[in-house]
Amino acid sequence: MEKGFVLHRSSQVETLAEWLVASLRTARPDDPMKPQTVVVGSRGMERWLRHRIATLTEEEVCCNIEFPFPETALAQRLEALLGPCPGSERWQPDVLAWSVLRVLSDRGLHGADQVDLWAEVTQWLAGDPPGEGESPESVGGRGWTVAREVADVLDRLTRFRPDWLMDTALPARPDVPGWLRETWRRLEAEAPGAHHAARLAGLSRLPPSGEPRPVLRLFGVSGLPPATLQTLNLLARHGPVEVFAFVPSEAWWGDFQSR
Repeated sequence: MEKGFVLHRSSQVETLAEWLVASLRTARPDDPMKPQTVVVGSRGMERWLRHRIATLTEEEVCCNIEFPFPETALAQRLEALLGPCPGSERWQPDVLAWSVLRVLSDRGLHGADQVDLWAEVTQWLAGDPPGEGESPESVGGRGWTVAREVADVLDRLTRFRPDWLMDTALPARPDVPGWLRETWRRLEAEAPGAHHAARLAGLSRLPPSGEPRPVLRLFGVSGLPPATLQTLNLLARHGPVEVFAFVPSEAWWGDFQSR
């Protein structure tokens, strides 16, 4: 199958499954031991799709097909094209929260010129002071709550607004507090180029390759961040990408007007 982006749309998921089976049958890898990949959005969809594929094939079996989630599948494709990315695990939200917590704890160790920068955070954390015997810079439950929220915000920024982060710094906007920009600057300096926005920028600069790539198929994923859609378009320059999208109407929902 030639490289490029192909979109299959239908209002019936059963029809999409039939098209998927036809695609799997016509684009089998040369190596029979190499699995094919179908990206899904949930394990429930995987179970239904396994049963449906087995029903629609002559062998009445579904085997040697992997069903990863979008994030895992795209990370594997990016690594195959761009090479390994040391430090990428540090940008996972659960891990990132601990790095943010450390930045919050060290906020008072970077000079008096940054006191005003962290004043809002310091005031909030003052409601949960360190306990007896704890370091003055340590944070309590409030600090952990803030760290988790900030980690989620930064993760969403890398996936929904990567254009803000291409210059390795958050923009100076009224709705972006200075302490958040400083937190991003410190985290990015520790693992530069390892977050999703940086990998996306690297993929956009990569010229199309002539090496054959396996088909990347997405089935029934209800929604994807803009950065993920952009990644799929860029991956289509290097290999075939097929999206099987369930749409209840031929018309675009945004064009409908309520009466």
